Amino acid sequence: MWMRHVDFENVKDMLHLVSLNDGLLKPRDFDNLGINEKILIKKSANKPLARSTRYNYRKVMEHLGLIEMNDGKYRISREKKVEKLLEITEFRQKMPDEGKEIIREIIVDNDDCRRHFFDIFMNNTSYDLVDLRENGMPIFIETTAMRKSYLNSEIVKNFKQGKHETHIYAIKLRNSNGRVLELLSADEIYAVYWGVRRWSAKLNITDEIMIDFSEGRLVYPINPNFNEKEIYAVISRQMCSAKGDNEWIVIHVPYFIKSIINETRFSLDSIKKFLLNLKNKHPSLIMFIPTSTIFIDLKTPYNRQDQLFRSSYLYDERKRYISHIRINRKLSEMLCDELPRS
Repeated sequence: MWMRHVDFENVKDMLHLVSLNDGLLKPRDFDNLGINEKILIKKSANKPLARSTRYNYRKVMEHLGLIEMNDGKYRISREKKVEKLLEITEFRQKMPDEGKEIIREIIVDNDDCRRHFFDIFMNNTSYDLVDLRENGMPIFIETTAMRKSYLNSEIVKNFKQGKHETHIYAIKLRNSNGRVLELLSADEIYAVYWGVRRWSAKLNITDEIMIDFSEGRLVYPINPNFNEKEIYAVISRQMCSAKGDNEWIVIHVPYFIKSIINETRFSLDSIKKFLLNLKNKHPSLIMFIPTSTIFIDLKTPYNRQDQLFRSSYLYDERKRYISHIRINRKLSEMLCDELPRS
């Protein structure tokens, strides 16, 4: 399986280099040119990327149909999307969103990416990027860390040496319809979990959040049509249904964000910005209750998951993680009055 982690800014720059040397570059020339032009290098150490990583760049670009091998040399694909991508992007210049959109379309249209990742978000196998955004369902990913601490160094070493039992190390992708996709081998895990899943997140095709370690990583196709009224409706329903006569209602931030995601599939960033703006708009009716990173990190068995857990909390201008929001019923009444009557 060829899907491996790559930086698509580097992919774009390598595409321009191939275009300038169309039909002239052998794989070794591709690597050397990328190194000489400071593209296929570790930016922090200013050293060439490993040979296997450079190989991954070539294979990703080949399988996505960006470049083709002809008589042992690379040439640019004649596909219109690739021509358009070259037209609207520049070498060494940050890729505009229009360019990223072309990359998103190419990835979602790729048969391997669909079969091994995107299909599980959909009820049918006939879809494009627009359909995925409009109709894709959230899924949960259960990693091996939930059973055997997958990221333990000895396990990773065994994985690389091919010494593993697939039922212990499997990663499972599960949708709400009960369909399960299992990644049983190291190759599948590197290609899907560390490859196309990360592409999708980096390119904002999907977003991710983790609330409960036992539940798994929630991954969902992002609905780009952000609408404040839809979030108001979620807030209003939750607040209007709250029992008791207390003047203030307390809402747990991570589970509240999860409920908004399940109903709207808006990006995590846009949801959090909305809630922070709501607090600024109604400072006398909304109070933030902070928590500590120590408390948040207790939820995870290993450090590398910390940031994903922390991402489910708000982070305010005072540099605090917010675990709960206290909302006055006056705001609840205001929002309830704005809801359409059935």
